[in-house]
Amino acid sequence: MEGLAQTAAIRGPDPSETLIDIDGHQVNNANTGDFDLELMDPEEFSGVQIVYGIGPSSLAGANTQGGAINFRTIDPTAEDRGLLRFSAGSFGTFAETLQTTGTDGALGYALSWHHFTTQGEVNRYPIMIDSSGTIADVGSGIDAISSLAKFRYSFDSGFGFAEVTYRNTTASRDLSAALSTPDNPAAVQPGSPFTLVHAPGAAALTVSPAYGLDVQVPAGQRDASGSYASTLIARHLTEVSSQSTTNISTNAALFPLNPYLLDDRDRVDDDSIEFDRDVGNATLTLLGDVRSEKLSGPLVYVSGPTSQAQTQRSFVARDVWSSTPHLHYTTALYLSRYDTFGTSIDPRVALVWTPSATAVLRASAGTGFRAPLLTERAYNPNLTAERTTEYELGYEMHVGAGATPMTAAVNLYRTNLRNPIFFTTGPSGQFTFLANLGHVVYQGAELRLDAPLGAGTAAHASYGVDIAYPVDNPFAFDAAAPNVVAGEQFQGIPPHKALLALDHRGATGTSFGVDASYESLDNELNRPAYVLFDASAARKFGNTQVALSVLNLTNRFDDKFTLPNAGTPYPIPGGFAPTNALSLQGRTLTMTLTETL
Repeated sequence: MEGLAQTAAIRGPDPSETLIDIDGHQVNNANTGDFDLELMDPEEFSGVQIVYGIGPSSLAGANTQGGAINFRTIDPTAEDRGLLRFSAGSFGTFAETLQTTGTDGALGYALSWHHFTTQGEVNRYPIMIDSSGTIADVGSGIDAISSLAKFRYSFDSGFGFAEVTYRNTTASRDLSAALSTPDNPAAVQPGSPFTLVHAPGAAALTVSPAYGLDVQVPAGQRDASGSYASTLIARHLTEVSSQSTTNISTNAALFPLNPYLLDDRDRVDDDSIEFDRDVGNATLTLLGDVRSEKLSGPLVYVSGPTSQAQTQRSFVARDVWSSTPHLHYTTALYLSRYDTFGTSIDPRVALVWTPSATAVLRASAGTGFRAPLLTERAYNPNLTAERTTEYELGYEMHVGAGATPMTAAVNLYRTNLRNPIFFTTGPSGQFTFLANLGHVVYQGAELRLDAPLGAGTAAHASYGVDIAYPVDNPFAFDAAAPNVVAGEQFQGIPPHKALLALDHRGATGTSFGVDASYESLDNELNRPAYVLFDASAARKFGNTQVALSVLNLTNRFDDKFTLPNAGTPYPIPGGFAPTNALSLQGRTLTMTLTETL
């Protein structure tokens, strides 16, 4: 929906089950459990590391079920570099980026600044408030600035360094359109009657400054190549994420209170130390981490304390070794201690077998958990962690010869989730998080095919099956649990997804891409099965690149607002429950000019 945050979830319905890291530090918010990806500038990051499920290769800790995503910010470069970029697009959207990296003697630097603003498709849109008969304007505009400053002092020929980092994102979001609902889903034209329990101008302002200090020291003696066999890395991060809201009602009698749209302040202090040592054909890693977090209110939806806090201590021991050139093992043991719910010991193991140079077989198994959010504990301080056991099996092979052969891959997974946290609304309309109830299963398959078509052109196809359902009927545990049925696919988790894409990277600096993405019934929009089309093209002239992109080419579900009771009905005991149909932003055209220096 327009104006709302964009989040990521891997192999599961809940973004809080996917760990989001920036430079190895967890950034999931204790209020929402997710992290807003929409305002991240791609130029601010040098790479993304994705671990699906509970792979033992992850050093992010065991507090994840769907997987982990680690965004690595740009580093200083040996040579001075710079970048200027300007974008303009539909709905009054503009973006500017300034960036420079380089090294002066032993001191390296990386600086980036990005500004993004949009009026949104819904801008000064007049509606009639049905409760008063007055006219009000609603909108979906965003104004955000993200910045990064990194300074690194290197020593020991670059094997050691001390680095300080500052990053911050400030955003103002107009939520008045997203929180407005037409009385009649077929009448959303200007001046139509809308339910608007929040005052006109409902908005959220967020600011998230973070300060980091990393020190890496080589240990032991140099080997014949001049490298060190051991490395010690200490990291510290302090991040304070604050949110203030305006004109958002907290009257539960009028509106089911959303715990995420409150004035709050989330402070995180994260300290870790990591030791890595190469021993023959193996690498041993030991990592200890202490992360304290405090969420301050006012948490108006509870009668108890107006703040929640927790400290988590975790230790990871991981060993990666190769018994033969074709057989590789990874084992990891995660010991976690939370002062809110206790201790968790989670072992994980993975095997990679390469029977030939063109084929790879992967298998892994292990356990993990998802700690209750501090907002959830504000509702129910007796909540404990969700527990999970996961199994993965994958096979990948190259077909054909040449530098870029066709690649085919298939992955199978199953997650057994115990003690999931269900929630419902209480007698006064406010959200009430309940006890840990029953068992849930996530299972599925992912197929991928990448085929070169020659002359820099390639086709990509993928298909995924994602089955998610409760094993037990939560009604047997608590009559106030949500309307879910044992064996029934969860609402908002499409069991079938597919992607078909074509891209071209020409030697003359011309590139283009088109893609079609499909989601089946039970999708996040509560809509019938649908296909979205996107396209892009770019041309490079020396150090200048001009790019053009189009999103939602066919204007799919361009209804501007949430349509009450117009979504696909969801099966419940005794019949069907109505759902609200969510909307997508209409066709969006963006032109981007990039100059590299």
